[in-house]
Amino acid sequence: MKKVMSIVSLLCGISPVFILFIWRMDFMRRPPTNYIVLGLFGIAIIVGFIMAVYLFGKKHLRDLTTKLALVFNSFFLVVVAIIGG
Repeated sequence: MKKVMSIVSLLCGISPVFILFIWRMDFMRRPPTNYIVLGLFGIAIIVGFIMAVYLFGKKHLRDLTTKLALVFNSFFLVVVAIIGG
């Protein structure tokens, strides 16, 4: 179960990269849609970060997937904090 959680947290950490591919599409230019999509990516970042911190705190220090998830999620949280703040 812990391995599945580490993979899910890694996927949540990598998912914000996909915003680069859909940012220029027509549906992203409409105001309610772009806020919803950005909010969902924000939720994915937060959930992935919480799961990665939980797994890291449970002594999964050797698990490379957990480490990568923690790095990616931390990076995206910092980027969101800088851009949003």
